[in-house]
Parts: sequence; C-alpha cells; structure tokens
Amino acid sequence: MIYIVDNHQEYSITGWTPQIQRAINAITAEPCVMEHYTDACLARLEELAAKAVILGGSGDPWESCDLATFAGEFDIIRKAPVPVLGICGGHQLIGFAYHVEVGGIGFTEEDYREIDIVEDDPLFNGLKGRFVVRESHHDEVKSLPAEFVLLASNFNCRIQAMRHVQRPVYGVQFHPEFFNQEHPDGRIILENFLRMERSEI
Repeated sequence: MIYIVDNHQEYSITGWTPQIQRAINAITAEPCVMEHYTDACLARLEELAAKAVILGGSGDPWESCDLATFAGEFDIIRKAPVPVLGICGGHQLIGFAYHVEVGGIGFTEEDYREIDIVEDDPLFNGLKGRFVVRESHHDEVKSLPAEFVLLASNFNCRIQAMRHVQRPVYGVQFHPEFFNQEHPDGRIILENFLRMERSEI
C-alpha cells in the first residue's frame, strides 16, 4: 500500500494529487490510498500497512495555512518507519517539520527544467549528472535542515532535492509524477523511490 497525502486546504482530493496515483499506477500494481492531510497520522500508516508515503503539493499560500493542522503529517515526516517522499509543497512541509524557513523565490519556476545532481543517491539511479523534470512552484525551502543533505540543485532553486541523513525521507521541489516519452526522468525517480526498503529505525 502506498499512502498519498493531499495537502490542499480544501477537504477533497484536488489539484495535482490524483496525478501522483496515476503515476504510481503506471509503475506498479501496488494499491494506493489518498487522504487529506488532516487525516494523516502514524496510526493510519500502521492500519493500512503502508509500504511508503508520498506527500503531495499544495496550491495554497502558506500564509493562509495553520501549520498546527499539519501535526499528524509532521509526525509522519519525523517518525515514519517507511520511506517518505515529499513533492513540491510536501517537500516544503518537510522543511517546516524541521524548523527551517520556507518562502518565495520571486517568480514561478514552471515547465520542464534541468536539475543538477550534487550528491549521488539511490533516488537518482540510472540518471547521469543532470535530469529534466516538471516544475511548478513559487516557494522554496530556504535552508537545508540540519539533519539533511543536499542532493540536487539548479540556478532557480538551490534545494531541489534533499534527504535525511539516517532515514529514507526525501524532499523534491519538482514534480516527478509528470513524465512522458520525451521527459522520462520523473518516472525513473519514482521507480527508484518505490524500490527503497523500510527504515530500520
């Protein structure tokens, strides 16, 4: 079971979150469950016997959000015994969970963009130095959390990908769930993530 968290304020599965399930379904027969972030908690992971967690994006400005309502998701980020992947807004929520600043970049980074790998990692197996993925964001994680390493970067946004130093918790600013024949790298990244084993912690 893959547990997908929708991070839009509206209590429904909206925005690009359903595309995550479509992407997973194109890669594996593993079933998915999508739920709103206010229902997300460690107990749900145990109840569903989740093998991995994917935290979706959010189209809402963080200034309009009450971060206290993400408490269950923050517990997942900090304590989940399974691999966690935060995508776009989910990546930024990892930043919030580890108490670093998240804020605007002054414009919207949009469309397929080149990203440079700065640290070898299993998430990038099969990719060589640089990859091309879909972007759609105007906020970013401003500084690397103390327990994370920088994995990928580009000119527009320094922290395009990061990983916890001890647990398989990843944040990516881009949207790997969007891929096609011309731009297959997002699929490769998702495939690599889904191959990861459960944490020993």
